[in-house]
Parts: sequence; structure tokens; C-alpha cells
Amino acid sequence: MKLQRAVFYCLLLALISYGFHYHLAKAFIHLTALLSIVNILLALKDRSLARISTSQPTILMMGTLSISAVIIFIYFMVYNNPISERHFSSTFYPALFFAIILPSLKIEKTDKNIILYSGMIACIAMAGSGIVDYLSNGHPAYRTSGFLNMPIIYASCMAIITSWISAEFFRGLSNRRWGLASLCLVAVCCGLSAILFTGSRGPIIASILVFLALTFYYIMSLPSAKNKIYIFFILIGISSLIILFLPQSESLDNVKKRFQLGIDNISTGFEEGKRQASPTGIRLDMWSASLVSIADHPLTGIGPGSHAEYFSMLDQEKRININTSSVIRFDHMHNDFIQSWLTKGLVFGTMALFFIIYPTLLFATRLKSYKSSIIGLSICMGFILCGLTDVAAHKASSLTLFLLLISLQIALLNNHRETNEEI
Repeated sequence: MKLQRAVFYCLLLALISYGFHYHLAKAFIHLTALLSIVNILLALKDRSLARISTSQPTILMMGTLSISAVIIFIYFMVYNNPISERHFSSTFYPALFFAIILPSLKIEKTDKNIILYSGMIACIAMAGSGIVDYLSNGHPAYRTSGFLNMPIIYASCMAIITSWISAEFFRGLSNRRWGLASLCLVAVCCGLSAILFTGSRGPIIASILVFLALTFYYIMSLPSAKNKIYIFFILIGISSLIILFLPQSESLDNVKKRFQLGIDNISTGFEEGKRQASPTGIRLDMWSASLVSIADHPLTGIGPGSHAEYFSMLDQEKRININTSSVIRFDHMHNDFIQSWLTKGLVFGTMALFFIIYPTLLFATRLKSYKSSIIGLSICMGFILCGLTDVAAHKASSLTLFLLLISLQIALLNNHRETNEEI
């Protein structure tokens, strides 16, 4: 039992430190995995299942992570090249570590508030690094990257954790826990500001969609019409205050320009000419060439690190009409599912990402019996939406954060199933 508590608190330290320094969080996750291995070995030695979780959600999540790790390992061994090696190091180890951590992660009923406050600290700290980075640069067009070296991956991390705290904010409102809701609102505002300062359009849209979906869900779930109207006007007031100050922001004008440029680029490339070599145009070119490649190799894919050669061949055969020289400079296709299907095929690519699909379905089907499932579902949806324009599931920092948050939510779900109480 003491080892299980050590696993839990180590994972919380990883969550808190995530907002301050990613590599410090990784160190705590490595320590958590080591403690879990010791706990599992002792459980096998004592032939006692009390030390490990044998719930169906835990076992199935372990299974999806293990399958993903095996598929990633096999493709790395077959396609041994620099890009394949980067993809392997970014995805194999997080999947393996959390498959090891999950059996030893046990949460008690009283731990829910500890997890929530740890999450708020992590969210504010993570957002703070990006906000300070943006303000210290002093240029409205600057794209902050916080504690990471890529704005869009930092934005994806912020979108994931902000989706979680947004769900907690609405739960606080509906339960009339005004103090908790206020703290959550501060964390959410910090998170959304940091995402805005990154200028990353995908995570910005993902965060807005999750927040709007949560708004609709919680207004509709309120028990009386009076409460629905009350919460509705509170949200209108908060939104009005935000809108009042946003037009004065030069950073918002820059984001508007990026969105307008993206819309303009979408309309190009449908005639004889090629698309502009802009972020949006390159993404569309990537996806267009990838879909042709997936159709050619639907079973096994073309393998990681093989797209430069394959796209060049398609271009020579005039089967694609893209700026090939621009596209092949990238090591991924800016879409989690297309990236996985391109490199591993439709079957193995989907299996490699089933650790995202499974918890999404798990929490979606538990909404009626376990209201807190909306939190896990919000995290999953934020992660999936970010992965539609980038590769959050193929980058170690965003993937690790997602698995950390989902592991905690699955452990909370297990506690609910054991005690048969809403927590």
C-alpha cells in the first residue's frame, strides 16, 4: 500500500513540475515507473492482487499502450533511420512507462481535490512560462513556446491541461463551489492567454471548441431552468469582460491575420496551380500526398522516415500536385491519424493510436453513471482536436502529459467503481 501511495504522489510531483520544467517532470515519471516495477514484482512474489489494479479500464488501457509500444518498436527495427529513431524515442517510452505505471496507480476518494489543485498549479505555472516569454519579447507577432522549443507543441500541452481545468470550472459552478470555480477560472484564463500568445491556430480552435462544448453540456445538465439562466448570465458576463479587452490587444490582431491567411490558403491549390508554401498550404499538401500514399499501401504503410522518397516518386509520376520540396523537409505530417496511417497502414496505424480512442469511448459511455467522466472526455477531445493539425501523439512532451492526465482520471474512475460513490 505504501508503494502505491508513493507511485501516486510521485505522479503528482510530475504533474506539478510539468508546468515548471518538462525534464524535471520526466525524471519524476521515470521514478514513478521504477516504483511501479518494484510494486508489481512484490505483488508477484507475494501472489497478492491487492498491490495492483485489476480493473477492466486499467487492463484495457495497459493493453492499448502495450500494443502501441510493440508496433512502434517493430516499425523502428524495420525502418531504422534518423526520422524513425526520433519518432521511436518520442512515442515508445511514454507508452511503455505508463503501461507499467497504471497497475500500481491507486487513488482514494480524498485524493480528488489534491489532484485538482495540483492540476491548477501545473496549468498556471505552465501558462506563466509562456506568458512571461511572450511579454519579455515585446513584439506582438512573437509566438511564445513557454518551456518548450516549439510553439505548437507547447500550445497543445496547454490545450490539454486547460481542457481539464475548464471542465472542473463548470463542475464548480454547477455545484455552487464558488471559491473553487474562481480558482479554476484564473487557471483557465491563464491557459487560454498562453495558447493565444503561441499563435497556434489548431490548439486555439481546439480550446475554444472544448470550452463551448462544456458550456452547452453543463447548462443543459442543470436541474432547473432558473439555474440554467443564472449560469448563462454569469458566462455572458465573463465573456463580455473578455471581449471588451481583446480588441485592444495587438497579439489578437496578429492571430486574426494568421487565421485570415490560413483561410485564404485553403482556397488555393484546387486549380492547375500549386498551393502557396504557407503553414496551411503545406499541411494541405502533406495530407493530399499522404492520402495517395495510404491508398497505395493501406495494410502496412510506407514506414517512418520514408515519405521524402515516396512523395518525390509520386511527384515524378505526376500523381500529386504539391510543393514537394517544401513538404519533404518536415519529419511528420501535422496530423496524428494521417501520420500513423501513412507510416503504419490503416490497421496497425489505428491500433497504435487506440490508446487515444479507448479512453475517449470509456469516458463517453460513463457520463450518465459517473458525472466526472466529462473531465476525462474533455482531456481526450482536446488532445484529439490538437492532433488534427499537428502530431500531439507523436511528440514526447504532449503525449506524456496526455497519458499522465488520463492515467489519473482512470484511477479516479476505478475508485468510483470500487466505492460506488460520485467523487
